[in-house]
Amino acid sequence: MLIFYLQLSLAASQFTTIPALFSKNTSPLIVNYFKSTLECSLNYTSGCNLGLPFLYSVYEIDDFSDFDQIFTSDSNYLFVYDGTWSISLSTLISEYARNYGFIHFIIDYSPEKPLPYVYYSFYSLSTHALSALAIARAYSVKKAIAVISSEFIKIDFSVDEEVEIVAQFVLTELVTYDYVYWLFSKKIKPLGVKWLFFKTNTRISKLIQEAIVRADMDKEGYTFLYIEEAAWGAYLEGSILLEEKWFHSTDFYSYTYQLVVLGTALYYGVMENTNIQASYSAYEIYNLVSREISPETAGFTIWNIQSPGNFTPVGYFNNKGLKIYAPIMFPGGTYNFPNNEKLKIPISINKEDSKYDGRNVMNQDGAMFAIDTIEKKENLLPNFDITVNSITDCDFKINSSKTCFLNHTDELGYFHIPPTESSMTLQTIEAFQALNISTPIIGVETSTQTSNSKYYPQYARVSYPNSRTASASALILSVFGISKCSLLYSDSVWGEDFSEQFENQTESYGIKILNKNRVIPLGYDGIDKKSIKEIIERKSRYVILEVQQPDIFYVIEAFYDLGMREGDIYLIVGDGMVSISDLDEKEIGTSSYNKRKEIMNGLLYISFLAFESQVGADVKNNFLSEYGHIHDYMCLFYDATYLGIQTLSALIDRGINLDSYNIQKIVREVKFAGCSGVIRVSQDGNDKLTINLGIYNLIYTNSTWSMNLCGLYDPSQLIVLQIKEELSWTASGQIPSDIIGDDQECPFRSIQVKSFEYGYIILIIVEIVPFIIGIGFLTKFYHFVFIEKFPKLLSVEKENLLDLVSYLIMAIESLQYMQIGPDFTVFFPQWSNVTKLSTLNISGWFKKGFFTFWNQVQLFDSLSLGWCVLFISKRFITANTFQILNELNLWFLPIVGDILFLPISLYLFQTFQCTSSIGDNFKDSFHDEYCSTFCWQGEHTYYAIISLIAICLYTPASLYYRFTWKNNLSFHFKEQKFHYAVKSFVQMTLIVLYTIVRPASENIFLGLGIGLLLFYLTISIFQQPFTYDRASLWYIIFLACSLLVWICCALAKLNKNAALAIVLAGWLMLAIAGAIYQKLYLPSLLESLKGQDIHKLFRFQLFSISPEQAGISKKVNYEYVRDIIQGNNVENKYKSNPIDSSALDEEILKSSMQSLEVSI
Repeated sequence: MLIFYLQLSLAASQFTTIPALFSKNTSPLIVNYFKSTLECSLNYTSGCNLGLPFLYSVYEIDDFSDFDQIFTSDSNYLFVYDGTWSISLSTLISEYARNYGFIHFIIDYSPEKPLPYVYYSFYSLSTHALSALAIARAYSVKKAIAVISSEFIKIDFSVDEEVEIVAQFVLTELVTYDYVYWLFSKKIKPLGVKWLFFKTNTRISKLIQEAIVRADMDKEGYTFLYIEEAAWGAYLEGSILLEEKWFHSTDFYSYTYQLVVLGTALYYGVMENTNIQASYSAYEIYNLVSREISPETAGFTIWNIQSPGNFTPVGYFNNKGLKIYAPIMFPGGTYNFPNNEKLKIPISINKEDSKYDGRNVMNQDGAMFAIDTIEKKENLLPNFDITVNSITDCDFKINSSKTCFLNHTDELGYFHIPPTESSMTLQTIEAFQALNISTPIIGVETSTQTSNSKYYPQYARVSYPNSRTASASALILSVFGISKCSLLYSDSVWGEDFSEQFENQTESYGIKILNKNRVIPLGYDGIDKKSIKEIIERKSRYVILEVQQPDIFYVIEAFYDLGMREGDIYLIVGDGMVSISDLDEKEIGTSSYNKRKEIMNGLLYISFLAFESQVGADVKNNFLSEYGHIHDYMCLFYDATYLGIQTLSALIDRGINLDSYNIQKIVREVKFAGCSGVIRVSQDGNDKLTINLGIYNLIYTNSTWSMNLCGLYDPSQLIVLQIKEELSWTASGQIPSDIIGDDQECPFRSIQVKSFEYGYIILIIVEIVPFIIGIGFLTKFYHFVFIEKFPKLLSVEKENLLDLVSYLIMAIESLQYMQIGPDFTVFFPQWSNVTKLSTLNISGWFKKGFFTFWNQVQLFDSLSLGWCVLFISKRFITANTFQILNELNLWFLPIVGDILFLPISLYLFQTFQCTSSIGDNFKDSFHDEYCSTFCWQGEHTYYAIISLIAICLYTPASLYYRFTWKNNLSFHFKEQKFHYAVKSFVQMTLIVLYTIVRPASENIFLGLGIGLLLFYLTISIFQQPFTYDRASLWYIIFLACSLLVWICCALAKLNKNAALAIVLAGWLMLAIAGAIYQKLYLPSLLESLKGQDIHKLFRFQLFSISPEQAGISKKVNYEYVRDIIQGNNVENKYKSNPIDSSALDEEILKSSMQSLEVSI
């Protein structure tokens, strides 16, 4: 084996004005088995008109390991000219090329799957077979015989269904003339097939012709077609010769010559039509070679030997097809023109399931119309017949789609167009990758994921990623001063992708998305309206709706069903989701039409510029006249089909094979005016290079719907967003507020809103007053609150209703902690109705606007002031006077003063929640909860005065009252005063966090609230809240349930379903654990003691106070008490140590009775 190192030397003075592509310390290399071939090539090179002298030296190597000595990290080769004609050696050299960054030129036939970064001098052998078959088919030949030499064994003549290869014979290099003659006379001639294909070397070709003459086959109507080398020894009249055109040269040695000249031109930067000023990478040089140094007319020239030595060109074959422009003379002197048939170019389309997306029929029409236009009016592929294979039975789950595409491999065309939906396209790509199907895919979907050409190299699209639509939507909101909106999207790859992109954009613009339940399931039917209800409850006017058809229309109709009307909400919809054709009353029915009309009028539609260009307008008119209907996505399918055909045409024009690799490469170089604007795919990704979106306004006027183009979004321009016409909802000059008020609108836009510091100061001062009063109270009555404790309950005679009421109060308090906490409706919306009831929030019981926030404040103002009047007058009401008021005091004062203390105090303080403003004056501030009310003027002044009076009277009085009210009722167990003090502190702190911290930061509020409740739970565990252990246990469990909801609100930010599962499972586990613990360790003390002597009960109560005074040991007393409680027989057990109650002093008895508060 010989390795030839080719060193280029150049006199510096010859090319001083030519910019060099590479530095002069680099050099080319030639690797070649055949020294004679190389020497002949260099002889051609010595006549090169560049006049460049070449010096080379020869290396001999024995095996593959010698390559390691030639190719090292220190090598500075730019090109390797590979004439080894060995697949294994070429593959090894290609690996070195990738590792060390040089260009690999192979003087060989291109395989069906070319090596990366390799430039082949010959076309693939399949092209040779296709050329011969095309000529045979043109002359209506049905059968043929192929004879090949062993080095061309990979050629496949069976690629054409119309021409049957009856037999194929392989001749080795050592074949003899006698064997060749025997083959033709005894094997081929008896078959009776008159067309013979020869793909052999020159030596065998000469042997074949001698055998044909000897067997008289040249006189019996046979047609001989010689391909490439076989033609060089042909001389029989009437023979057809196919020779590959390469730089207009037909000599074998010229292949090496042309590659050397090519490398030399690149090396010295003297290529024509190029402007090379800097060094290029190996990959860039490969692209440069493919693009700039392609043959002017690639393919085969068809020659005909019409007389001895007379080789007449009669036609050509290339990727555009077969062209016979002169009659061919066949053996015997017959001249004949063929029927010039068009070659078939198949493309394939995934037909979508109509029940999944109703637009699929229109989309298929878009692709078919593009093909019809090309075949009728265009001159792109005049010699081709474009056929469409529609794959209809593949679904879009990756495993089943793999099986389906495997069964439909033969139906895949030169390129494939997948469906509209992003998940379908993605699964199609992944199925192709898994099956090693290299067919290029041209799509129309908008997933951000498929933009990446590194992961999806066989994909390109005529659309743009969701990030563009999301950016345009967020920018429109920002420009119009809208800082609050809601979002709904389909539960799909496309929907989730848009949601992620939109959330990122809104965060950068400072826009808040109000709703939490944003996902609309596929196949939505409008029955479950919880997501739509949430938007209405949050009073969101602007809704970003990225929901696919037909689900989007059920969402729109659900808004109507829940009371929304024109002007209540404005929809901003992404491309392809709606069109005027979706508002055909006859098609959809009167009921649906009226609902859509009410909600969709004024809708903003952000979409690609479908049919807006001159080409688009013509396509639109032709669409309507041909099909009678139209949809925006038809435009994209038209462009996708056109892009694929334009790519094939460009390859054919350049003489480049129509293989997958070349299609993927050239599809990014094609540029044309399409239906949706200028179409060109980015070199760095899979997206359309130019992104310009239209902002359309859907308007109903004069009984007619119109989609008006009112603006443009183009990130490549200095002004990214241009609004050229007035939107229907801004025609009055006022932009509607982004929040819908209960009974009136906010008279400003969110962009005008700013923080009002004085409002915070006033709110803080108002809320600090109760704290100061509370701290003063606790300091004054320190002994009463913290030291004095009620004795623990040991037993009572009979349970009453108030004991059960105590458990109900615990549950209500737990619900109040949930209601005043973070928004748990994100994962548990059904529970909100229960928690609202615990705080007496009744606004949801009435129709919109009937019972407003201020009505709720008035209710609590009335309750708190009424409570104060009754509390003060209680000292003057006796059992004999105003008996009705006395009974009212027994129930009204506890409910309003203790049980409703938290919600009443919250609403009283919220009256002063005026922390936002649209100006600098007090009267420019507005209420945080009710934006239509400006503070410190009008009705707000009235509410503020009344609430301030209520705070000054109700708060301190109720704080005192909650320590004493249970003493007036027949509760068998009591709440400890210390626990009341801690609870009051926790509730007041929660109110401060809710009114001051939460508006500023939901996360900080959540963290501080969890910490506060955890502190409260810890205190409750170590300092028993009640005098009865069972009551303390269930209070702790109720409090733990509230804390669990707070914690799961934080978890819901990661996973909503998991948060709900944890809450429900946690509540169940806490209930079970409480029941088990109570059963094992806390026997009931609220059962009647039937059969027990009242004397024993009295004696038990007495001795439980003072064992020493009773004259017995502490140990015996505790055992005695336990036995009595459990109903055990104590007569025999305590005979040895009798207990004589008659010996007790009467004074001790009286004091013990008083301390126990036992009535005899």
